[in-house]
Amino acid sequence: MNIRLATPADAEIIAQQRDAMFLDMGEDAEKLARVHDSALAWHRRALESGLYTGFLAETDGEIVGGAGLLWQDLPPNPDTDLDVRGYVMNVYVRPDRRGRGLARRLLERVLEECEARGVTLVSLHASEAGRPLYEQLGFKPTNELKLKVERP
Repeated sequence: MNIRLATPADAEIIAQQRDAMFLDMGEDAEKLARVHDSALAWHRRALESGLYTGFLAETDGEIVGGAGLLWQDLPPNPDTDLDVRGYVMNVYVRPDRRGRGLARRLLERVLEECEARGVTLVSLHASEAGRPLYEQLGFKPTNELKLKVERP
């Protein structure tokens, strides 16, 4: 298995993996279909600009998983004196490849990228299935809250 950097040409597979990830978490397929094209365009732009760094796992020339980092420009706080943070997203492994340590290898690669860039604060939103792995890698629960503002 090889883990490689994603390019803008990989935006479609990343968007497909993201859809599959959300479906696995119980999201509505119709809602995902409505935002697929805009998510695809966002990933392409973010890969081109460097706002997002993606990694894809390949086995025998076939992409079987992926993960990525959104580089966030935020002010320093008590946890870090840096103005950049990593936000892990799009962690996905095909169902027929799960249980073999692939998600761990992808996340280790993601964290290596953070270390290489000197990023010391990394966050994510965990699915129930992913939470044990994230905790094994040192992620801790935080006090974050979320509000969805309804549009008229």
